[in-house]
Amino acid sequence: MTKKQMINKIDEMIDQTKTGVLTMVTKNGQSHMRWMVPAIIKDRLDSIFTVATPKASFLSPDAYEEGVHWMLQNKNLDEVVHIRGKINVLDHPSIKMEIIEAIGPNLEMFWKINYTDTEFVVLETVIETAVYYKPLKGTEKVVFS
Repeated sequence: MTKKQMINKIDEMIDQTKTGVLTMVTKNGQSHMRWMVPAIIKDRLDSIFTVATPKASFLSPDAYEEGVHWMLQNKNLDEVVHIRGKINVLDHPSIKMEIIEAIGPNLEMFWKINYTDTEFVVLETVIETAVYYKPLKGTEKVVFS
């Protein structure tokens, strides 16, 4: 599987399920996992984007400086992608607008939970490794390593 095919597979999974699990592990080994609404942006194919409130406890640098992991799957649960990368917290108006255009309709729960705070930041995960699994067939392919 080529890098481009992997990005297409990730994008297809996101289109199907609209969610992924983001995991951050602190230096002391404590993990923080949460469902997020991810996006692939066509001009930035080496990254996965999502949004968070800047006050989120999981945004302390200690929570993500060791890197983050994403788990995405298709609706049939027969294809899974594990992604490892470094995270950047972005607060620039143009990238925020681009991400809201991409995932805005899927953020209903985000706004419901954060209804008193309209501020948000963009989390960019720069993909370092992506592994594609077909668990029922016992296959895996590493891309981006």
